[in-house]
Amino acid sequence: MRRDPATGKMVSLLHENPPKSSLTIGEWGVWEFDVTGIAGDFAIGILPPSQASATAYAVDKSTLTEGALKTVELTVYERNATARRLCIAHYGPTCQACGLNYEDKYGPIGADLIHVHHVTPLSAIGEAYQVDPVRDLIPLCATCHHVVHRRDPPYSLTEIRAALTAQASLVARFD
Repeated sequence: MRRDPATGKMVSLLHENPPKSSLTIGEWGVWEFDVTGIAGDFAIGILPPSQASATAYAVDKSTLTEGALKTVELTVYERNATARRLCIAHYGPTCQACGLNYEDKYGPIGADLIHVHHVTPLSAIGEAYQVDPVRDLIPLCATCHHVVHRRDPPYSLTEIRAALTAQASLVARFD
C-alpha cells in the first residue's frame, strides 16, 4: 500500500503470487520472520533463537552487503516542535507507558531524550489539524513507541500498560 502523490488516496500494488517477505533482527539473525501470502491468507513463521542462529550461519556471508545508496520517495507529515516541547513540559521527559527516564538511566547524556507519540496517527487524520499537546501527544521511550506501532491502529497507552503489568506479574511468578 502507498499513498498516490497525485490524488492522496491509498493504492495497492499487486505482487507476484505468493508474495513473501523476510526480516532478520539481530547481528547474527537472532530472530527471523517469514511472511507468505497465498490466496489472500498470510502466514507468519517465527524461528526461535536456536533455529534462527543456525539458519543465519548457513548463509554465504560474502553476499551480505550494506551501504548502497537507494532513493526513496516518502510522504511525511509535518511535526510541530512547539507542540512537542509543550507535551514534554506537561508530562516530563518520562515514558508514560513504562516510566523510563533517559536522564535517570544514562545521566546527562540521556537528558531530554524521549519520543513524542501522536495518540491518533497523523496518517489516520490525513490533513493538517490543530494539535493539543496534552490530549493528542504522549511521551514514550523508543522501545514503547516501537511496540505501540506494531499494529495498525496502534496500541493504546492503556493496552501497553496492561501488557507491561501482565508481563511483570508473569516474570515475578517465576522468580
